[in-house]
Amino acid sequence: MALRVLGHDLRSPLNTIVLGAGSLQKSAGLEPAAARTLARVLSAANRMAGILSDFTDYTQTRAAGTLSLNREKLDMRELVEQATHEVQRDSKLVVDCVGDLTGEWDKGRILRVLVNLLNNAQAYGAPSSPLTVRAEADGRSVIVSVHNEGAPIAPELLPHVFEPFRRGASGSGSGLGLFIVQEIVRAHGGTIGVDSEAGRGTTFVMRLPRDADAH
Repeated sequence: MALRVLGHDLRSPLNTIVLGAGSLQKSAGLEPAAARTLARVLSAANRMAGILSDFTDYTQTRAAGTLSLNREKLDMRELVEQATHEVQRDSKLVVDCVGDLTGEWDKGRILRVLVNLLNNAQAYGAPSSPLTVRAEADGRSVIVSVHNEGAPIAPELLPHVFEPFRRGASGSGSGLGLFIVQEIVRAHGGTIGVDSEAGRGTTFVMRLPRDADAH
């Protein structure tokens, strides 16, 4: 309860920072140094917002056992495209979307899943290798995978990557990233897993039913 109240109290001033920095970024005639500083402020504020969301959702899952959803008709292609634009990348990104990828999901929450998985892949992937996002239709479900090359997740950590407050493959600075990812997928009636081996890289695979009655 205390974490939820704290998150609520911090969200308003944080939104002010985000909106203010965003408005200043659009101003004409900014010196390069000022523009870089604003970009860092905005990036840090967005990271803080993500951490607050993680803690808010964590308290909700502990209190209610699941996350609330606001479902609407969506196209996974558009969600993948938006997520890739929100992630600041140092790596090349390969996107492959195949088939009918429509379904009824919570837009904000599924975007959080995609952004979290992409950030995680970039943080732990080989800088010289591309990240690969693939979305494909599979009957009444849509399957999305995010793959990165590089060192695999340690075997002793692999069974625990979706547990809260686990470092090393957490997906966010809060240590809750992949836990929240799993809870969002579960709330949609879906599943998520990870495969990670030396020489093959790491792949997170999410299967989402197209609608609430499909699972």
